[in-house]
Amino acid sequence: MKVKVKDNRVKRKIKLPPLGNRIIKTGIAVFICLLIFMLRGYRGLVTQSCVAAIICIQPYNKQTIQEGINRTLGTFLGGAWGLLFLYVLKLWPSLAAYPGLVFFLMSVGIVLALYSTMLTKKTDAAALTAIVYICI
Repeated sequence: MKVKVKDNRVKRKIKLPPLGNRIIKTGIAVFICLLIFMLRGYRGLVTQSCVAAIICIQPYNKQTIQEGINRTLGTFLGGAWGLLFLYVLKLWPSLAAYPGLVFFLMSVGIVLALYSTMLTKKTDAAALTAIVYICI
C-alpha cells in the first residue's frame, strides 16, 4: 500500500539585488591593481594599492573622482611628512636608542600631517594622510 503525502510548503523565489556600479567598479579597480603588480614583476605592495582602490571607489563618478583627489593629496602629504621623519632619523641615528622619544616624535609627526590637511582645507584626506605617514 502506497501513501501519498502532500507537501504543504510554499515555494518562494529568492530575488537577488542586481550588481551595482560601485561593486563592478571596485572589482575592475582591484583587477587593474593586480595587473599592474604582475606587469611590474610582482614588485611593490599590491595590498595597499588594492585597499586604496577600494577606499576610493564611491557610488557615483563625481564622488569617486573627489575621493581619488583626496587619496592623492593624502598620499602626498603623508609621504612628505614620513620622508621628513625618516630624514630626521638619518640625521640623528642615536635617536634609535630611545624608542620612547622616537614614538613621541612619530606622534608629533601625525599631528603635523593632520594639521597640514587642515591648512590645505582638505580635511577629507586627513585619515589617509595619517595612514600613509604611519606606513612610511
